[in-house]
Amino acid sequence: MLELLDERERNQQYIKRRDQENEEIALTVGKLRVELGAAENNLIDSECHVAELEEALRDKQALLEASEKRIAELEAELVSQTYKLPHTQFEQIANLYEMQFDDGRTCAFHTDAQKAEQWLQACDGNRVQEYVKLERLQNALSGNSPVTPDGWISCSERMPDTKTAVLVAVEFDRKGDWRMKWATYIPGHPDANDGWIIPGASWKPSHWMPLPEPPQEVN
Repeated sequence: MLELLDERERNQQYIKRRDQENEEIALTVGKLRVELGAAENNLIDSECHVAELEEALRDKQALLEASEKRIAELEAELVSQTYKLPHTQFEQIANLYEMQFDDGRTCAFHTDAQKAEQWLQACDGNRVQEYVKLERLQNALSGNSPVTPDGWISCSERMPDTKTAVLVAVEFDRKGDWRMKWATYIPGHPDANDGWIIPGASWKPSHWMPLPEPPQEVN
């Protein structure tokens, strides 16, 4: 009888231990399920975040492509407008050209008008000063003086034909202090001052006259 009781007690203790173990296993499984669910939620959140980042990246890429396209259009438009601008050609008027920087410093001297033109177009602010031999200036004046402008035409009366090189003159502050240069009349040109392009000068002329014929060679 005692043996049966002992056996029964041992069985009950065994069952109790098994119940405790099963309970611990159930708790562990529950924790694992909770952790697994949290991990799945984190994965879903991460995937959503990655999707948002990818969408934002696509938007930025599209914006960049649109910006590059617009820049290319503006550059093409600028080039087109640049080549449509009227072009002023130098004529060999002076005997010597002084290439100057925008602050008046001398860079070089040259006798080629084309070099002077290239210097003016190379950089904004570049200037060219022309020098004419006395004999050539006297031929241009042909015995006439701007003070008594026979042969000189007042700009208020008539302007020269467009894109034609002429001699221009204006009287400065002091009486008889006349300045003369060669110039081209191109109204509407972006670099013109009241329609005049006068290399190396910023004043506006009051008179002009056609250029003299070049000296003829004597055989």
